[in-house]
Amino acid sequence: MCHFLRRMGRLLLVVFAGSLLWGGSVRAVDLTPEELGGILKESALKNSWCMYSTRDGSSYTCQFLKDGSVVECDPTFADTHRFGLGSNTKTMTAVMIIQAVEEGRLSLSSTIEELARQIEKADEKARRPKRPIEVHAGFKDITLMNVLTHHAGFPGVDTTDFISPKKGGRDALMRKILKQGPVGYRQDAKDAQYMFQYSNEGYAFLGELLERISDPVESYETLLRKKIFEPLGLERARLLSKKVAIQEAQKQGLGKPVAKELDPMIAPSAAASCTLREWMYFIRHLMSGINGNPTSDAILRRPESFKILKETQENCFYGAGALMLSKKPSAAYHFGANGIHSTLVWFEVGDLEKGMGTSVIIVSTDPFHDVSKQFYYLAQMIHEKTSPSGEDLKKP
Repeated sequence: MCHFLRRMGRLLLVVFAGSLLWGGSVRAVDLTPEELGGILKESALKNSWCMYSTRDGSSYTCQFLKDGSVVECDPTFADTHRFGLGSNTKTMTAVMIIQAVEEGRLSLSSTIEELARQIEKADEKARRPKRPIEVHAGFKDITLMNVLTHHAGFPGVDTTDFISPKKGGRDALMRKILKQGPVGYRQDAKDAQYMFQYSNEGYAFLGELLERISDPVESYETLLRKKIFEPLGLERARLLSKKVAIQEAQKQGLGKPVAKELDPMIAPSAAASCTLREWMYFIRHLMSGINGNPTSDAILRRPESFKILKETQENCFYGAGALMLSKKPSAAYHFGANGIHSTLVWFEVGDLEKGMGTSVIIVSTDPFHDVSKQFYYLAQMIHEKTSPSGEDLKKP
């Protein structure tokens, strides 16, 4: 193992355009290859890949084999193989909503009723004949911000009495939700009318909203490419359609994907895919902006937009939109699954004076519920070794 880790340190130390992303400051790596190896030995992960990015922008990429051993990843693998981001796709959906706010096409304070009427006007302008959208009175005070934070009363992942329409795609899904009304319960919180419910349906609605108000009319896939992938130079990033998802699963020998994860809501919720390297670049870009030091205006032009992105995530218990912050704003993480890959993104925030924080991406082909806790504990172990305060985080 030590021999492997020394080789990994030589072969897989990759600089992420340091002068562009981290102001050119050079720091020692947070963990030596030997220390990282000791942490990995404590993990029970199998069929998984881990990319650990240090404060100075260097990275290590490891693969956990079926027998539980850890080997160095093919040096080209992180730049070529595409993984499904799972619910981390919501990060990108949230970014595009905030882009629309920057452009004056959306307002975070708009109610569901106002958004429905905005969609109808856009349909009329685009000459798309659609019947009126019926909005339940229970959504009277619910805003776009509530949807972003999973406090809109939309069906949650544990809602057993909600069945998505078999036909009609996201339009039918949106209409059913808005007509049926909220399924959550009222609570005394000024920024949330309903209790938190992590909702794929909520982000399906956001994807439908983005498509319908686009001018000229664009699909979610095209918007994703034009608004995020191309500006950041993520050349291999794609949207994973249901058809492609099944093909990819068969190609990788992963068997039949979980059908429930591949319904019409998947596109804005869990269907983006990219390489590990591109994924890390995207996360580091967001981390810089959230820390108050945007590396560019490639996707969000205003510094305050990153603050909005952060604010939409803070009170969520599973991942809302983009990130899930711990009680003390020292680390952020977001789980994900799309029926093919299980994922975790973790990074440290609020450490600009001492250099950018560390980042961890873990992807597995094992079922989400089998590996999610292991993901969290592995990322936490790395965090405890690299955090300036060495503080422990609450268990999920």
